[in-house]
Amino acid sequence: MIVSNSTARSGPTAPVPPVSVPLSDLPVGTTATLSGDRLDGHDRAVLRAMGIADRAPVRVCRQGEPCIVEVRSTRLGLSRAIASLLDTIPENPEADETLPLVTPLLAAAAS
Repeated sequence: MIVSNSTARSGPTAPVPPVSVPLSDLPVGTTATLSGDRLDGHDRAVLRAMGIADRAPVRVCRQGEPCIVEVRSTRLGLSRAIASLLDTIPENPEADETLPLVTPLLAAAAS
């Protein structure tokens, strides 16, 4: 008789859903995808006009007041209160210190 100490699995395991994190909680340098919000209709429409909508990729450039994010090569300042109502799925959970905080186009314009 063969005895095994391993536990039997009942089939394929379900994928773990990504963890949603408020934009205001992401470290500087983190790239994330917007996954939802808890905004009223007016605020949602204003942000959508600026390019901040579901599934939009964002990168955190600065935390605090204001929270500065880069969306489609444009930097936008958001109040911390608004940033806390935007849900994101981080793409790189650890802040990547190698990312430049100024886009090359902005750096060239400043020189």
